[in-house]
Amino acid sequence: HHFSRSEGLRFDPQALELWITQRLMLLDDLTKQRGESQRGNLTQMAQSLGYELEPAFWALLDQA
Repeated sequence: HHFSRSEGLRFDPQALELWITQRLMLLDDLTKQRGESQRGNLTQMAQSLGYELEPAFWALLDQA
């Protein structure tokens, strides 16, 4: 990460990707425990942050 007075806080893109991936996995697990699936909403959340999820992402989680 980097901070400057003119640009503010700038996150390392790889660190941000890891954080988003971890959050998606955590939230997916929590919703599964409740017997509901929110993958559509989680995909939209990732899109609003500028990340596109392929269906293979969810398929990998199902295999684990």
